[in-house]
Amino acid sequence: MPEDGDHLYKSTDAGKTWTQLAALDSGLFIDAHEAATDPRTDCFQATYFAPLGITSLLDAPIVSRGRIRGVVCNEHVGPARRWRPEDANLAATLASLVSVALETNERRRAEEALARARDEALTASRVKGQFLANMSHELRTPLNAIIGYSELLQEQAATQGSSESLPDLAKIHSAGKHLLALINDILDLSKIEAGKMELAAAPFDVAPLVEDVVATLGPLVERNGNTLAVSVPPAPGSLCQDRLR
Repeated sequence: MPEDGDHLYKSTDAGKTWTQLAALDSGLFIDAHEAATDPRTDCFQATYFAPLGITSLLDAPIVSRGRIRGVVCNEHVGPARRWRPEDANLAATLASLVSVALETNERRRAEEALARARDEALTASRVKGQFLANMSHELRTPLNAIIGYSELLQEQAATQGSSESLPDLAKIHSAGKHLLALINDILDLSKIEAGKMELAAAPFDVAPLVEDVVATLGPLVERNGNTLAVSVPPAPGSLCQDRLR
């Protein structure tokens, strides 16, 4: 079955072939009683009709989704035949049946494509879940070790009187706890996907928050030879928001 623009028959006269296509596009069928002389089909006389002895032609277009998808072609060999209305009705009925079959097949293919896409999405979801489960373990384990060792070092420093190292150890401990809380939230994507990620608003002082940010960014700034300038009023006040986020 030809797509739009394909010739229905092999012909050396493309212009007349388009004439036939236009006739099919504008009507229900072509009922060429004298195919050799009918202006809609005479271009096929020398190359197609004469060699096969075809004298009459009845074409009914197969139309699907507003396009001609093919043709139900009835060819008569022998004395010229005058096509009857019931012949045209039969050809049109067959063309309609083929059109329904085409649309049904396309719908089945679309449903199969949707089913494959659904299966692929489910597989991707399972892979993502496995990945998050593995990453949860891989990230939390060393981070918990860092937090635990920072607490141990703080206790040892306090016991041994090494007060100069306590601020740095406190920063390590605070940054580790903060990062662990962020990881717990990020890895719990099921809440984000379900739109259930909730903010825990509570009052907190702004000054300690700024200090935590400076403590986290300070080493990165110094490592690259940059300077971090912080300007905070003596009493910046408090906010009521989710401090972690």
